[in-house]
Amino acid sequence: GWWYNMGTVKQAELAETAEEVAYQAQMADVVGSTVKAYYELAYTQRAVEIAQRSVDLALGQREVTQARIDAGDLAPVELMKLDETVATRQGDLLEAEMSQRRAGVALRALLVGSNEAGRLGSAYRAVDLPASPIPSRDLEASFETALIHNPDVRRQELDLQRRQIAFRMSRQDLLPSLDFTASLALNGVDEHTRGGLEDVFSGNHPYWTVGVTLTVPLTNRSAETSFRQRRAEVEMALLSLKSLHETALGGVENAYTQVTSYDEQIHIAET
Repeated sequence: GWWYNMGTVKQAELAETAEEVAYQAQMADVVGSTVKAYYELAYTQRAVEIAQRSVDLALGQREVTQARIDAGDLAPVELMKLDETVATRQGDLLEAEMSQRRAGVALRALLVGSNEAGRLGSAYRAVDLPASPIPSRDLEASFETALIHNPDVRRQELDLQRRQIAFRMSRQDLLPSLDFTASLALNGVDEHTRGGLEDVFSGNHPYWTVGVTLTVPLTNRSAETSFRQRRAEVEMALLSLKSLHETALGGVENAYTQVTSYDEQIHIAET
């Protein structure tokens, strides 16, 4: 039928759509990686600020303790304990600063390329910091969004449609076919060229035929093999789609858990 003749065209359209989905997924991945790197830089900046505040508090406490030792209120051994605390917090500060520098290099690599990232002398700083608390999320709505907009799921759905078309076309090859044919010819019978042309364009001597062709395949092992192969491909595509659904939903659930705990982590870091 008509769909059989247009099957190849439909498959090509689905392949083109799959390429567009892949391109959009690549762009989304770049944008997502950049946003993640930016907020990772913002997080490390905040960690540096907290670590610096901790060092300042330890140093302030050391000064108070030193004054009390000088006044004879405390034993000198108390200062050794505080020196150990100051050294530990200064180490934490150095580690936080290293993390901040690494986050800045990672963000520059995404923005200007890895080859140019190390050549830039100016350090990147995040201006807009993550807000707290984080708005509540709807887990069920997130599941639905993931199944609709997940690029891997979308591409697998398109691949399944292409394979289903190929399966229907291979099944059609096993069935009898009935073709109707018709032709019309306008003849020129004059022995001179001019007269013959006039006969043709006047339609005085038409010739037409109508026919019916019935084709019944008796044994077609190649078509039967192709049919079984296409059917197996459809079954495999369905299993792959189901697996991608489970993977997408599992990823959403894990991300949801991480997001809901983010506010608590910020609160702990600030206290």
